[in-house]
Amino acid sequence: MCGIAGLFDPSRGIDDALRCLREMGDAIRHRGPDDHGEWWAPEIRAGLSHRRLSILDVSAAGHQPMVSACGNWVIAFNGEVYNHQELRQSLERESRHVWRGHSDTEVVLACIAQHGFQQSLPRLSGMFAIAAVDIRNRRLWLATDRAGKKPLYYGWVNGIFGFASELKALRSIGRMPEVDRDAVALFLRYGYIPAPHTIHRGLRKLPQGCFASIPLASTAPGDAVHPSAYWSIDDVVRAGNALRPEERADPAMLESVLEAAVRRRLVADVPVGAFLSGGVDSSIVSALMARNARGRVSTFSIGFEDPALDESRHALAVARHLGTEHTNHIVSDAEMRAVVPMLPAMFDEPFADSSQIPTYLVSRLARSRVTVSLSGDGGDELFGGYGRYREAMRTWSALRRVPAGLRRAGASALVQAAPLIQAFDRWTGLSHRSGRGSVRALLRSPSNVAEVLRTPSFQAMYRRMVSTWSVPPVAGLCAESVASDPLLDLGFDPDAIGQDCWMMLADFRTYLPGDILVKVDRASMAESLEVRCPFLDSEVVAFAWSLADEHRIDPPRLKVALHDLACRLVPRQVVERPKMGFGVPLARWLRGPLRAWMLDTLSEAKLRRDGLLDAGPVRASLDRLLAGADSEQSRVWTTLMLCDWLESQRR
Repeated sequence: MCGIAGLFDPSRGIDDALRCLREMGDAIRHRGPDDHGEWWAPEIRAGLSHRRLSILDVSAAGHQPMVSACGNWVIAFNGEVYNHQELRQSLERESRHVWRGHSDTEVVLACIAQHGFQQSLPRLSGMFAIAAVDIRNRRLWLATDRAGKKPLYYGWVNGIFGFASELKALRSIGRMPEVDRDAVALFLRYGYIPAPHTIHRGLRKLPQGCFASIPLASTAPGDAVHPSAYWSIDDVVRAGNALRPEERADPAMLESVLEAAVRRRLVADVPVGAFLSGGVDSSIVSALMARNARGRVSTFSIGFEDPALDESRHALAVARHLGTEHTNHIVSDAEMRAVVPMLPAMFDEPFADSSQIPTYLVSRLARSRVTVSLSGDGGDELFGGYGRYREAMRTWSALRRVPAGLRRAGASALVQAAPLIQAFDRWTGLSHRSGRGSVRALLRSPSNVAEVLRTPSFQAMYRRMVSTWSVPPVAGLCAESVASDPLLDLGFDPDAIGQDCWMMLADFRTYLPGDILVKVDRASMAESLEVRCPFLDSEVVAFAWSLADEHRIDPPRLKVALHDLACRLVPRQVVERPKMGFGVPLARWLRGPLRAWMLDTLSEAKLRRDGLLDAGPVRASLDRLLAGADSEQSRVWTTLMLCDWLESQRR
């Protein structure tokens, strides 16, 4: 894994371009502490910067930016291409190529020089962000992988076009654009800023499976860049849905497809390990890794002092069964809270998935032993693993039987009774004894249930279910005036492709690249650890969508095919238990040791000073949390992450 950056200066606003490129690289040094390089072409006013984390070909032959053998192409590459050996052999058959080393970057560069940039992208299987310059044709190319695993930001800063793995590198060019209120509204709704938006107006993220082409000879400062897709999950979904029943994939083949993906991710010139939470996905990955790795596999997990959050004992049981060299660390509340001040710099724009904290801590633990770690990310989105899928289908099945007018009346009654219901719950503690169903939701947050009752469609209901602030309290901005919201129109009808398929598609396009992959990338890269995800292999993605629906979600069962596979690989008692996730005790922290920081950060004086949020809804949510309403913790945390990021920008 690495960090890439670069710039195009048509207005000649930079006096020392190489120095600026070096500073851009230094800003993301954590992504690649092993080596650095800069390349500048004054005749086209374009340059690249690279920070290297040496994984394949740790010699000088892997140094970047790398110039092609023909001298025309220059590349800065971040990621891993797992089929580079096959591509190398194919290139050798096509032409007599003299190789300098054995890095995948050199293979990617040779492929681009031979076939062209756009034509090469479908040939690459892996995770990557690429910046390449075609010197002869004066053109800059940018691209991201199919899942959006590796980030790439771009846009105009002070008349200079910059791009980088993280926003902080663009700050080396000059003053960043103003905060984008539309992006703030999206962040408060979802807890992350979905592509192509960023927190800064005019700056963009390149979406999953996309490329951009910038003609340097004719591009002027401020000109828009319009990405194009070379791959889309939509096409995979359509192909899967078009299959006849007899053409559907055999779930028994899942093991061999996943095993091949794991094998491809074991190739490295540095130590490789695996995250092991004890859940279905990480247990499968660790089992297949143990079967195929040379020598004993290293696995890593963290546990928590709070038994309600701790699943490290399950990870230990899996590790013992597989015979891995397992490292587990029980983290204290104080150790987790010490990460909180690091979050604005680590994530570079507001980000509010609180599992970012344990993800960083397990990355730090793994980096003490290995340079690469495999993870189980992507399994839930592809095979139907989120409990909200089951809950959404069950809820909508009940709602659609009730006339819309009656639902609206019930919602109004719930809003009126909300204070009494929550007071009753605080007095009796009934919601803590009622499981995770609708009764608990009603007791803890009747206003949220009322909003679900009002929703006119399945899409709107699911959007509400995944929203933190359903009405983002952005000052001077109507909640529905946001220019584009990725869940408003996916282009698929849930009744046509199935509600379960619609939700998995929605999450693959939004939640996976916007939340899960951002969390893992920033948390791991902060410790210079590369994380590889076998479930996001293109063959695994295609296989998942070729399964019959009942092999993914078969209510009440979730993730059916993966669950059945896990039962063959690890002890059944480890697999057959409720899904826990990577939670932290937010409500307890915010009412306890983080209370003073929270009250100061969200004080009315600071909210008025920033002029970004309406203080009324924020204060009301804060008061409800302090009164004991745990259901407010996500709203308060999301608002805190925004305001803390704003404060960090001032500092």
